[in-house]
Amino acid sequence: MVQQDKINYVVAIDPGPTKSALVLLNLKREIIFRAYDHNDTARKSLSGWQMPGTVMVIERMQSMGMAVGASVFETCYNIGRFVEMWPLDSYLVSRGQVKMEICGSMRAKDPNIRQAMMDLYGGERRACIGTKKQPGKLYGIAGDLWSALAIGNAFINFMGRGEHYEYIYQQANDACRVNPIN
Repeated sequence: MVQQDKINYVVAIDPGPTKSALVLLNLKREIIFRAYDHNDTARKSLSGWQMPGTVMVIERMQSMGMAVGASVFETCYNIGRFVEMWPLDSYLVSRGQVKMEICGSMRAKDPNIRQAMMDLYGGERRACIGTKKQPGKLYGIAGDLWSALAIGNAFINFMGRGEHYEYIYQQANDACRVNPIN
């Protein structure tokens, strides 16, 4: 279980086969950094955030019972690469957990998640996203960054309630271990 008093920042990642979305949030839900980059570049960005009090939360793959293509396996590989290079606490959350936490429904789609994030950060599109001349709190959030933002906010909610989720941790000469949700 996460000890909230030891966490200051959350790095949330929506992984992809070639590019991933990263959002760095503080516990006040302020966006410190955001990027949508090639996975190698994204991993390099993460190295600058490896400071005590920072956790990484990444969306995990979830079987839907259908055949999958090469891009799904490449995404799984990249999730492993992110976890491998991150020396601090790491957590996995499923898309379903994020949908239920942010929208209250497993039927939620990307537009529903985007709207829920806008509601959380100020409601009206003009107020929360803003313009180039008057950027709002969500200025620059687009595409997969919405999902990364939702992952981070869902995790902050889970943490606030002291809930359990998959915890991955690493030690100097140890392999990566996963403790299942209790």
